[in-house]
Amino acid sequence: MNRKITVMIGAALLILALGIWIGQSIEDSESRISHERNEAIVLPYQSGPYQFDLKISPAEPVVGENRLTLILRDQNGSPISGASISAVAEMPAMGAMQAMRAPAEWRESMHGLYEGSFDLTMKASWPLTLQIEAVGMPPRSMGFDMATGRRGLTPTFGVSGSAQTAMEEVPEGTIS
Repeated sequence: MNRKITVMIGAALLILALGIWIGQSIEDSESRISHERNEAIVLPYQSGPYQFDLKISPAEPVVGENRLTLILRDQNGSPISGASISAVAEMPAMGAMQAMRAPAEWRESMHGLYEGSFDLTMKASWPLTLQIEAVGMPPRSMGFDMATGRRGLTPTFGVSGSAQTAMEEVPEGTIS
């Protein structure tokens, strides 16, 4: 009798775990599907023909690993896949200390969604330069103010956004 109860409890736990796993899979699928749709998506930034959302995690950059997430679309709101993305955080030279660079390593995790990570080696201001190139579209370069311990990214050049005033535009093809 004890063995039957143990087997029944084990089976119930297995069914519960399976239900949780299936529920999470459905939620992930719905999230991916909603990302793939082109329904009235307005992204906060624009640079030339590119519309994008750029987020940093943690929200306040730290010494060590930081992650960037880029959702990239064209002017019609269609996701852009296969783009070449480059981002470099660079702490300017100070006195005898040379400038330091922290390039991000990027991968496209799904259609139009890019993820990159980079390591900051010390507390400081690390201006971030983002470059985007996609087939059939002009390359763009834009800048963001970023610092360890300060929340978020602030556009500095080559970017305009719905919540920001227009920033100085850099001519197409210019790489800073």
